[in-house]
Amino acid sequence: MGGDILPITRDNLGRFTGGSYWQEHKGDTRLQGPNHWNWSGDTVGYSALHKWARKQFAGPDYCWLCGKTDCRVEMACINKVYTRSGSTWAKLCVRCHHIIDGHPFSPWKVETRRKEVYRLIAAGNTTSQIAKKLGVSKRTILRDVVVVRSSHGASED
Repeated sequence: MGGDILPITRDNLGRFTGGSYWQEHKGDTRLQGPNHWNWSGDTVGYSALHKWARKQFAGPDYCWLCGKTDCRVEMACINKVYTRSGSTWAKLCVRCHHIIDGHPFSPWKVETRRKEVYRLIAAGNTTSQIAKKLGVSKRTILRDVVVVRSSHGASED
């Protein structure tokens, strides 16, 4: 009646092991990529595309921009066009990823911006003028100033 019966076994957590369809066909390229029944192509979401890129471009973990190896490396879409093309993806350390993405709250940008904010405050500029000069919102300037004041020590009496 249709072939050998495979033994059913369980691991120490009670999960079934052995004899499954997946184990028999693991690594079968006919079931991967566009050939898979659930393939979404370029219409896939942000997280799934990053997961695909990590899997697709696996290799040594070093930052493509600065060359660091002793840090966390992330897959980054360097041109903001999220496709499955290898030329749009790079492995970057967190710092370089924030720089490439232009993230307004990355610690390195905030520290540089803070120094400029305090220089402009000392020169007598208003928050609105500072925000306009730095190209960020007034709320961002206020957040940076509050973070600095709270972290540099409001002394408790």
